[in-house]
Amino acid sequence: MNAYLVFTLGNRRVANKNIPLDAIVAELFQQYGVKQVLSIGRKIPSKRMATRNSVASTIRREQIAIFRKNIA
Repeated sequence: MNAYLVFTLGNRRVANKNIPLDAIVAELFQQYGVKQVLSIGRKIPSKRMATRNSVASTIRREQIAIFRKNIA
């Protein structure tokens, strides 16, 4: 039997450095025997941010990551 996990992940920028959340999650799951099946990039068509928080740019793309673990 297979168990599937589906995540929508956005890579963020913190202290002017990119944080690759999709790669971090894939590496973490790999340690538990969970394999990445597919990763699909998607452009976020429109995103609003409150004026008081609009100091930085928002996430413009997200990754839809599908993982699988074999369960005996």
